Amino acid sequence: MTISWRDVEVWRLTVTADGEGVKLAEPERLAALAEYRSTGAIADAVLADPANFPDDIDGWTAAVVHSGPSVDEIDWTGFDGHT
Repeated sequence: MTISWRDVEVWRLTVTADGEGVKLAEPERLAALAEYRSTGAIADAVLADPANFPDDIDGWTAAVVHSGPSVDEIDWTGFDGHT
């Protein structure tokens, strides 16, 4: 099963003081998705809301980083015209 790149949300690898996750704005999201597509990783961003993981950063960093769809689980159809 795949998910369209249009539906993939990208979050900063941080939370606000209120414990809320911070989604990337559209230009940053597209750049992060392009990086993920070409390298399989994103610097300082993840495909899961960090606010949904425990407060102990040592306990959630690996879980957050490995959450979300893999590159192969994303349908990249039509993405090339957006980067």
